[in-house]
Amino acid sequence: MIFSIHQPNFIPWIGYFHKVLSSDKVILFDSVQISSGKSYTTRVKILFNGEERWLTIPVKKAGNSGQKICETELLDFKHNWRKNLGTIRQAYLKSPFFKEIFPILESHLEVDYELLCDFNINLIKQITKLLSDKDIEFLRTSSNPQLMTSEKRQTDYIIETCQHFGVVNYLSGKGGSSEFLELEKFEKNGIHISFQKFTHPVYKQIGNEKFCLGMSIIDMLMNVGVSESANLLKSNYSI
Repeated sequence: MIFSIHQPNFIPWIGYFHKVLSSDKVILFDSVQISSGKSYTTRVKILFNGEERWLTIPVKKAGNSGQKICETELLDFKHNWRKNLGTIRQAYLKSPFFKEIFPILESHLEVDYELLCDFNINLIKQITKLLSDKDIEFLRTSSNPQLMTSEKRQTDYIIETCQHFGVVNYLSGKGGSSEFLELEKFEKNGIHISFQKFTHPVYKQIGNEKFCLGMSIIDMLMNVGVSESANLLKSNYSI
């Protein structure tokens, strides 16, 4: 049983879903403090006329310093998501799979989301189901009072989370966040840690001659569709 851990990001990039699909269970770190600055929990890159553009979902910040991700409220969700959909429409209207993918994103206007976490997680789950037939389970650290109030940080907090959810095999990302990990603590606590092996797939991006890495998963879905996106991710699973 492979577990991975990640914050519930906003329409995440392709590498995020590669890690999700390489897992049996995904623990969503929604009990940690949301970044006071720019964060992937509220923004992601898309391609707009061949250039990178940030797509952002606004949240309420006034008076909420130090709030956790699970406590963060969306700001006028339907109005702002409709604006985002307008940007996505302009960016991908001529993409081969726009008519297939856009209604999936648009359907979230039917929900009265109040919390950022609920919106992000529902999108992540929905896209995961599109890309995989595997029944991947999503868990939230906010469901545990001990994790919600824990003062542990970095490796110690990950270890505490693993212990709560009974994690024996932990799949970690291979990026900046992995640099602080104290690997000996995992071994000491009986947790086998492995690292994601991800090669970014290259595909034809409409209106763009030079391929741009790190876009939201919707860029790949719009350009090559669900089936080919799934194939590209399956071709380099970590496990």
